[in-house]
Amino acid sequence: NFKSLKLIDFYKILNIDGKSFEVVKGESDTIAGFCIEQAGKILLKNEKIVFGKYTFIVEASDKRRIKKIKIKIEFKIKFRLTLKLNLTLNLKLNLTLNLKLYLK
Repeated sequence: NFKSLKLIDFYKILNIDGKSFEVVKGESDTIAGFCIEQAGKILLKNEKIVFGKYTFIVEASDKRRIKKIKIKIEFKIKFRLTLKLNLTLNLKLNLTLNLKLYLK
């Protein structure tokens, strides 16, 4: 439940400077206040605000306030993998058949 989490504490928890939030926020101090400001209204259950890599999803609210928020953070990981394979196969096949015939 992050609705009453102060923005400054949110920044500390995630170890971010918070500048992108500070530039767009108004007078809000909490995550819930930030979401209300960004939406321009009190969000209903399952409504969301996407801000950069953060998605704030309202899990409970009433006419006056947001009661519960879930936060999802999208991580994009880019990497380059180069494989250089030098593969030499020397196959030697020895096949021996042992047949036994039983005659009656």
